[in-house]
Amino acid sequence: MIFTFQVQVRSSDSKTEVGTEEGDTSLGTVQASDIDAKDPTPDLLVHYVIAGEIDKPEPEHVEEYYPDLKTSELRQDKLVLLQHNHTLRAGIKVVDRHCALIGEIKALPVKKAPFRLDAWTRLLAFRFSEAVAQALFYCAVHFFIQDKRNKVIVLSAVGPYWSWGLVRRDQVPAYDWITGDIMKTPENQKKAASLTGRLGWESNWKKNRIYTLGTPESDEELTKIRNKISSAFNSTPDETVHPTKYNFTIIEEEPLFRLPAGPL
Repeated sequence: MIFTFQVQVRSSDSKTEVGTEEGDTSLGTVQASDIDAKDPTPDLLVHYVIAGEIDKPEPEHVEEYYPDLKTSELRQDKLVLLQHNHTLRAGIKVVDRHCALIGEIKALPVKKAPFRLDAWTRLLAFRFSEAVAQALFYCAVHFFIQDKRNKVIVLSAVGPYWSWGLVRRDQVPAYDWITGDIMKTPENQKKAASLTGRLGWESNWKKNRIYTLGTPESDEELTKIRNKISSAFNSTPDETVHPTKYNFTIIEEEPLFRLPAGPL
């Protein structure tokens, strides 16, 4: 089992490349055209990955696992593809991902002359609300795909200013998957207002829960998040069906993940 971070890469070109082979998406990169673009991928994801090592595919594997390939040319082509994918993934096959944290990060507002702190702060709060709204949409997508997961940590940030909270499945409103908007029912509107109020700038500012990266308070909160993730996954049984092909062997937990609670 592996503990991984996924940070979205921004560039001027908007393309997606994902390595695929029989449903195995072990390797992927995501790019978006603008730092504030509304795209379908969060800026920050923390995954707990269940993976294992597999043997390099050999001709006998192709004969055993792909008996429908009747000609030597077809079997050789399949072998080359399997060995290529094995090399790309360093012999590691991912069988499940548990999402622990979803984060959305916005850029700081530009300071223009004549500078007014109140106007700049209002724009900062507005961007923070945008980050919260997008993060909640990603939560809905996450719970839709991972039907056995019931909670996830949400992190919202504008520049170095950030906050976080734990969100449960039953707290997230339903969305129209075509438009990406919250479905306009009284229950959904109530859920959305409750979550955006709890995770938004104003309520967290009043409670001194807006943190600045690099400060002791921020480091302490990041350690709390690490501990919650560690506690959640250490207490969750592995119910994944492991592959039997290519001598699949589960990768044990990394030593860092087993460290007792304390500063990173």
